[in-house]
Amino acid sequence: MPNEKLDTVKLTGANTKKVSFTVPNDAKSGDTIHIILEVQDNGAHNLKSYQRVIVTVK
Repeated sequence: MPNEKLDTVKLTGANTKKVSFTVPNDAKSGDTIHIILEVQDNGAHNLKSYQRVIVTVK
């Protein structure tokens, strides 16, 4: 994508059931923020799952 910007967003509560973040100041209406989530259990055989969340800035 021509206007794609790669950056990191600080997640608050990343190791809890409820995670939040602040939209960057330079984000414009219509921009999308893609967050890849990784969840892992603590069983004998650690299982991982991944999910992409796409947030559209209003």
